[in-house]
Amino acid sequence: MSNKSIISGALASIRPETRIFTRKLAYIVMRVEQLMAAKGWTQKDLAQAMGKQESEISKWLNTPHNLTLKSIAKLEAALGEEIVVIPGISPQGQPTAYPDLMTLNNAQLNEAPQEYQSPGSKS
Repeated sequence: MSNKSIISGALASIRPETRIFTRKLAYIVMRVEQLMAAKGWTQKDLAQAMGKQESEISKWLNTPHNLTLKSIAKLEAALGEEIVVIPGISPQGQPTAYPDLMTLNNAQLNEAPQEYQSPGSKS
């Protein structure tokens, strides 16, 4: 068996929810790092702003860590910016002109509205 077929087999065995989790966690980490860079912050600065140990922030940003919604909200509060955008809700928590959320498909749910896309993202 070739290395290519071994790798293909291993990748095929990864559960869909694991792929989704890994992709979304990577996006969250990239967004946090983007916001930190914009502020000129290090992990130590972020930890101080959140009242956390630098080692905890490092764990969040450098290992496959299952961030809670509360942790993400704390990151957003410390950084002063949205990290996770929910279609149909503005950063201020107000409903937007989105169609009924129950009618959106997965592709639509994964696309942020133009006005909420992070800098550097595709238009």
